[in-house]
Amino acid sequence: MSNSLIGRMRSRVSLKKESDLPSNAFSNTTTYKQVKDVWGELVSVSGRSYYTVRNLLDTTSHTLTIRFDASLSNTGKVDHVVYCGRMFKISTSQIFDERNRFIIFQLEEMGQESSYVS
Repeated sequence: MSNSLIGRMRSRVSLKKESDLPSNAFSNTTTYKQVKDVWGELVSVSGRSYYTVRNLLDTTSHTLTIRFDASLSNTGKVDHVVYCGRMFKISTSQIFDERNRFIIFQLEEMGQESSYVS
């Protein structure tokens, strides 16, 4: 990856943080707080792969690459991505090449955002 990747960041995505708010009768309501809107490159990957030897299930459906942002590099700062009304859960994140230029998120598609409380 190089700086030419910046020109391919044409997808406007919303980064959100999930939080549980107390509601009535000992239950919680899940809400998604808007953290930041960023430009990135959202790419679909080959699909689901299963690692039966270790009983690991990798359900990565997409990868998202964004410009490095120090406020987003902390673990747990964001955990969901919304793109064109589709909700994705962030499985993992890594700082590419450890040069603080790009952050790559591995995403799992959850469905339409309208089916989740926001």
